[in-house]
Amino acid sequence: MSLSPANPALYLHVPFCASRCSYCDFHSRVASAEHYERWFAAVGLHLSALDERHGAPSFSSIYIGGGTPSIVPGTMLSAALARLMPRLAPADVGAFPEATLEANPEDIDEELLAILADGGLTRLSVGVQSLEDTARRRVQRRGSATSTRAGLERIRKRWKGRSSADFIYGLPGQSARGLQEDLSYAADLGFGHLSLYELTIAEDSPLGLRIKRGEERLPEPDEAFEHYAAARELLLSRGYRRYEISNWCLPGQESAHNLNYWRMGDWLALGPSASGNLRQEGGAFLRADNSSDDEAYYADPMASVSEYRIEGSDARFEYLMMGLRCAEGVRREAYRSLFGEPIERCFGAVLSSFPGLIEEDEAGYRPSDRGMDTLNQVLLACLSAKDAKKASA
Repeated sequence: MSLSPANPALYLHVPFCASRCSYCDFHSRVASAEHYERWFAAVGLHLSALDERHGAPSFSSIYIGGGTPSIVPGTMLSAALARLMPRLAPADVGAFPEATLEANPEDIDEELLAILADGGLTRLSVGVQSLEDTARRRVQRRGSATSTRAGLERIRKRWKGRSSADFIYGLPGQSARGLQEDLSYAADLGFGHLSLYELTIAEDSPLGLRIKRGEERLPEPDEAFEHYAAARELLLSRGYRRYEISNWCLPGQESAHNLNYWRMGDWLALGPSASGNLRQEGGAFLRADNSSDDEAYYADPMASVSEYRIEGSDARFEYLMMGLRCAEGVRREAYRSLFGEPIERCFGAVLSSFPGLIEEDEAGYRPSDRGMDTLNQVLLACLSAKDAKKASA
């Protein structure tokens, strides 16, 4: 297995939270001191093994996600940044050196901000979700609107790097006006990047089970869409551009790390349940899935990894699916360079059958704003085209 010419990005998964929101099914747990120590030792061994395999490459971007990385003990955060940050080297000369850490606003204090700044971190991504206390309580979100605002204010006053904030629409107890006010507040504080996700619920999550038992009610689809429409209006009025289905930013503040995901670039992954991806010759991808069994990962990180190839029409569809999430869409030249054939060979006819949803020009195919909202119907048609091509091969 070899890396393509561009240096890979690096994702580090922190599988710990102080408490779990009732809708969440991400890989995380409430941790003890022993859990932190075993996790830290394992990711260190994993990085050393990957370095031996790949020649200790520089990283085009670094993303520390979770879970809640901001609850990791300060000494461990400092040590992790000391090992990783010297290897940050954006692929494009002059590009912003993006190294992100996800945080809960409840954890933002002077000590944490100093650790991150001294360690060279350049970007904070904070999970706000909602500043309406009713909505927060009904999904068991840690902290209150008041304490969350206090953390956000500390970022405004003390943090010199870039910042992003996550919000969710469609929460029980949420209002369209409240969501608009939340986003306006974040814009006033100078957050250059805002993510707006529709609430998704795992059936076996605590919230999913409460809904099954009739103990909780979600907004009706029309009401949830009103929330989104109100948010969209606010974001556009404040100068934010929707560059991906759920992500908005001021000019030049796109997430380089996430764009690399959507462009199906190269990235390595550390931590239980994290997945890496490397481009291979012939338009294939090598996926590396770390075990979601914490004990197996801690015992032997490399042995816990499951590797498999995605190739042929499956690779082409995955590349298309990820690319159409973004306003830039799928570029003809990039597709041909990767797969050695024009995009029209497999998907041209079906993409052209969605006027108003998919726009075509000399550069390639991209979704309209309405196309982003209804992308699934386009992808289902593309999936059928992919399966037909695979069956005839």
